[in-house]
Amino acid sequence: MICTYHNDFVGDGGLKRALGPAYGRLTRAFLSAVDRIVVASPQLASYSRFLPDYASKVRVVPFGIDLSRFQPAPHERMAAALARYGAAPHSVRRSVRAVQRR
Repeated sequence: MICTYHNDFVGDGGLKRALGPAYGRLTRAFLSAVDRIVVASPQLASYSRFLPDYASKVRVVPFGIDLSRFQPAPHERMAAALARYGAAPHSVRRSVRAVQRR
């Protein structure tokens, strides 16, 4: 079985205080049972409270977009799509944090 791991249960108040010990036990039991754990960054694999104990199972698969297949829509096409669905142009934001080629 393969799982994707997105983040630890963080924070100090309310729900974490009440569920923290049980959550930790359940998380460890689950991670022990899977064959592979997929994360999107080496930072999550390193700094997670749980994942270093399962390092041999962890594989980093970064999020990415194949830019040879997918390109941002031209402005006119995007404006037409927004108008078709009744969305204001400022209500949709496109952003790309970083594109890294290997």
